[in-house]
Amino acid sequence: MKKILGSSETLREILLTKSKCHFSFQEFIEKGTPKHKSKPDLKFLEWFIGFFEAEGCFLAWEGRGKKRFGVEINQKDPGLMHKIRTRIGFGNVLSYQKANGETFWRFTIYNKVGLEAFLVLVNGNLITDKKRNLFQAWLRCFNDYFGTSYVFQTQKPCLSLENAWLSGFLEGDGGFYISPLKPLIKPISSRNLLKFYMKFYITQKEERALLENIASLFLIVSPIRTLTNGHSIYLYNCLETTQVTSLVLVLDYLEKHPFLGQRSIQLSRWKRMLPYLQMKYENLTPKAFLKLQRLIQGTKPLGKNKNQPKPKKRF
Repeated sequence: MKKILGSSETLREILLTKSKCHFSFQEFIEKGTPKHKSKPDLKFLEWFIGFFEAEGCFLAWEGRGKKRFGVEINQKDPGLMHKIRTRIGFGNVLSYQKANGETFWRFTIYNKVGLEAFLVLVNGNLITDKKRNLFQAWLRCFNDYFGTSYVFQTQKPCLSLENAWLSGFLEGDGGFYISPLKPLIKPISSRNLLKFYMKFYITQKEERALLENIASLFLIVSPIRTLTNGHSIYLYNCLETTQVTSLVLVLDYLEKHPFLGQRSIQLSRWKRMLPYLQMKYENLTPKAFLKLQRLIQGTKPLGKNKNQPKPKKRF
């Protein structure tokens, strides 16, 4: 791989603007940045790694008589997939249909040059234990096949509200729920409030320590629950809160490090409901009540492709 930047001064200028960033992008800037992306958006790279850890996968399979490697992200949001392709500067986006007729989009990197750029981007910058372990196994196979000597970097960035990694991770795996409104009735007293609640949650098959760290950042005091999804025997860890203080902290963080896809619309509608948590029935007309019901309906998440068939080995 060739060095892309024209001078070391350019590299120092980019890195100094992000002196507080715990991610290490120096090798990616030197070796993986496309020629037309001489000054990459480091905040986007933080977001992208978080989103990939939530939604992406490493692949290896046999095809056309040889070993093939790739990375993929599958989503129902075409704009987000094309935005990732444009901002990162390499890879491809294609669409496909599921058996039920739904259309999904896939961001892919299959060629060796693109994969080498991607691996120097994520090497040492992954936070979740699961993705770090999968990447280490995938990298070992990659080196064995291509005769390369990339070394798995054991360091990892700290989870922080000062970078955009958590925004990307939450855009992929975070949940924002609002319970249905109870019917509008004449209040018994002036203290009778609107009957609904708002919840922020994250569910992970593993990563309990990560959830504990997220809870600490957002001052979530409720314990992490263990549950099943109703379709398998696997246990999942679930962090959730309905505390207004924590909800405000989540929204404050996502104001500084916003979502990049259609989930930003869902989040905006969810945020608009927060002031109504303390609103009394007597301050709400039937027409306004119906408007709130439609707003809650609009916070339902965009569909995600969780059950697509995969003929390839996933790491």
